[in-house]
Amino acid sequence: MAALGLGSRLDEVLVRDGTTFGEHFAGQTDQANGDFDLITGHPFRPLTVIDGGEGQTLGALHVRGSIVLHGQETHVYPEVEAVGEGAIAVLFESDQPTLAFDIAGGEQGYTTIQFINGQGEQIDSVTYGPLDETSYAFVR
Repeated sequence: MAALGLGSRLDEVLVRDGTTFGEHFAGQTDQANGDFDLITGHPFRPLTVIDGGEGQTLGALHVRGSIVLHGQETHVYPEVEAVGEGAIAVLFESDQPTLAFDIAGGEQGYTTIQFINGQGEQIDSVTYGPLDETSYAFVR
């Protein structure tokens, strides 16, 4: 991803079409795990997405006609090492029976995806890697 540039820095929670994006949920803690974010703890109810702080929340890049949303991590924007290494929390306005997203890059890293219900309880957790450019889809 570094060859594509840094893109735009998003320091605050992003709300679009009934979906809220940020770094993690209130009640969770963001810890550094090497160059990556590690989210621990249980979210508070009601679920509330929060930002990760200045230069550490989200970024957006234009890639092949699409906008790629990525997490920023401990290196802090505009350091290129921060791009795509951070956590992203997504909160939907209503329950979703399906979810799909694309990994644009991945660079042989790993990701853990946690599915949390409206009561803040974990439904499931899956880890994938080594990552490359691929699509993921889930059905509940």
